[in-house]
Amino acid sequence: MPYSVSATVDANGIATMLLEYTGTYAITYNNNKIKSRKTIDITVPTVYNLSAVYPELIVYTVNIDKNNSNPKTACTYADNAENMVKGSAEWDNMPIFKHIRPCVFLNGEVNYYLDPNDWTKKYGTNETSVLTGEDGDVMIEFPKFAYKIKTVDNIITVSVTNDESVVENDSEYTYDAFSRLTEGDVDYFYKGAFKGSLDSSGQLRSIVGTKPAANKTIG
Repeated sequence: MPYSVSATVDANGIATMLLEYTGTYAITYNNNKIKSRKTIDITVPTVYNLSAVYPELIVYTVNIDKNNSNPKTACTYADNAENMVKGSAEWDNMPIFKHIRPCVFLNGEVNYYLDPNDWTKKYGTNETSVLTGEDGDVMIEFPKFAYKIKTVDNIITVSVTNDESVVENDSEYTYDAFSRLTEGDVDYFYKGAFKGSLDSSGQLRSIVGTKPAANKTIG
């Protein structure tokens, strides 16, 4: 197990510490806003000067103007999404978003994934998919990410990140959507691709070509 050392960074970005023993050190440091870590191996006890380097915190943010009823102009992007274009294919290559994908879900697990450009095909093959319920429910798989939602005056701000260091440095983030027994204990969240309909046994389904259920309670 490495030695643990905490250090205070000065105005020049340098942290000075005495490492009295040989071995591996796990060093944590911060600038009162962002925390970072570094692991080093020491063969001779020494006074060690660390030049602080902080990670880029990856966050995608959208600001929604509640007073703007035009969906084309009500949303603006910020943080790492600032220069992104709405509806652009570039989103398909961005962290978090590139791993959101359609699938057929059966008995608590993914049966197979769907071609994102042609749901009638299984992903990576020319095999025909079955979206009518026999193979399972049609779902959208979301990889785990943290999020925070804030409202100030008429602006709703939604931020998402899959960077754990961001969450460590901002207590307003949560993994609630990816929690079962403890916060963040599941790696994926699944949402129905279609509005819920009832099959012949009264079970709620997400399948193609059916009329959504109405005036029903989950109970």
